[in-house]
Amino acid sequence: MKRMRCWSWTAALWLAAGSLLMGGCGADENPAQEGTGGAGQMIEADTAVSQEETEIRQNMEEAAISFPWVMVVSGEEMFIPVEHINYTESTVVDDEGNEQTVSDYSGYFQPEDITGMPRVPYQPGIAIRTEKTPISCAYERFAVDGTSLGERTTVEGTADIVLPEPAEDYLVELRFSFGGEGNFAGYQYFFRVTAQSPTPILKITSETGPEKTEMTASKGAGAFPALTMEENICYLPLGSRLNLSFSEDIPLKEITMYEMGLTDSRENFLDRAEDLKGGTVLQSESPSFELGTNIAAAKRGFLFECSFADGREEFYSAAIQTDEAPGQETDKEWRTDETDSAAGQIPQIPEQMTEFAGLPESMDYEDVTAGLAKMPEGEEDVFAGSPGKFYTVRTEKFEYFYFQYEGREELERTNYAVVGEDVKLNCGIHVGMTADEAGNIIPGLYRMSFREEEAYEWNTNSYPDGWCEQFAAVLIAEVLYGGPMPKYAGFMLDDQDVIRAITFEFPTAG
Repeated sequence: MKRMRCWSWTAALWLAAGSLLMGGCGADENPAQEGTGGAGQMIEADTAVSQEETEIRQNMEEAAISFPWVMVVSGEEMFIPVEHINYTESTVVDDEGNEQTVSDYSGYFQPEDITGMPRVPYQPGIAIRTEKTPISCAYERFAVDGTSLGERTTVEGTADIVLPEPAEDYLVELRFSFGGEGNFAGYQYFFRVTAQSPTPILKITSETGPEKTEMTASKGAGAFPALTMEENICYLPLGSRLNLSFSEDIPLKEITMYEMGLTDSRENFLDRAEDLKGGTVLQSESPSFELGTNIAAAKRGFLFECSFADGREEFYSAAIQTDEAPGQETDKEWRTDETDSAAGQIPQIPEQMTEFAGLPESMDYEDVTAGLAKMPEGEEDVFAGSPGKFYTVRTEKFEYFYFQYEGREELERTNYAVVGEDVKLNCGIHVGMTADEAGNIIPGLYRMSFREEEAYEWNTNSYPDGWCEQFAAVLIAEVLYGGPMPKYAGFMLDDQDVIRAITFEFPTAG
């Protein structure tokens, strides 16, 4: 078991991921202020195995976390970087006993697109720690405006990641893959390295009658997945007033609060990041706010952008469980922002129904294009907010979509589509089948026209411009695959209502 000072690694992760174990909801006093709180807080340096550590181990075992926590350690502080799961691959066995690879891709984010990165104060020995050993590791540094400060560097392990002392703040992108036994996943992680000194701890308190709730905010938006875990999140009734205070007696220059509805998704912050518009400027002296009604969200995320009088800056994050509206019970199911939209009408099907055989073992651009008489030409486009070129590779059975960011040599696959009639899903649906025939197999498929304004129900971000719109309509089903984001299967129809392509997308990604 890896150790950080006296704490077991899982214990240190739990301390960084959840502020409630040591300074939990409803506590009159907050030990986190003494050095054991949320992400970005101080790590206890005691040399003996304490009762608190034993309790943390027990809680970790009960929580049964299966995803790989990644932390940035600088001095005595730990930070959770903003995480994006950009692909998953798993090996499954079909009804005939044949193994096949099932892959899901949701594209890559660029560092300049990420809001709320934790600011990691540089100290000698700044390091990356992981709960699980990555299969592959790479990192790249960027200027704050997104300009690369050098090529992406592949290393043997996290110990080989070298982050220099900053003359100016810089952004870091990590690319790790984890997995084993036929299941693999690729992740991006983002954080900012700064020359500023550590920022103060933010405490949030609320009093309802004789009860006092106190929590410690985390630093950076990367902590949202941990903050929304059932073991960590506080419940507060609507109408509660929340008061903010800092561990240092230093004036605030400005504090802006951004609010979003959160989900149970591992990527709930990135899923909802577009909600961070406008913001509310709180009073700099004794800042506070009231927990108002949000009819579409029971889990509420709050991101506080703070500027202090001495020039330091920080993003703080907090999450609260409440009621969707007075008198309504909370609902943990995923929903779109459009409460009357197609989300409530789309049928749900098990992943096994959409599995199929025939995908090549490698779908890298070089492997897919090997042997082609003519290489595809790129088309100018934008992906994840960044300019570049989309490339489409068509084979007899599949179309593959790749994006090359401006100024980079490598091409990254964003999605693929089944176009061959001899590729059949386990449920029996295939290209060349009519919409009525598909509807007999999966009753209630939701139909969306690309010729009408309702096209927002299908996420076209992972496809080249115009690819989806070449079809008249799409039949949609939600695939229950057990992953962190909702996943849709789309059966693309021509003007004669015949399926001409089958593809999969994540409605909140890209």
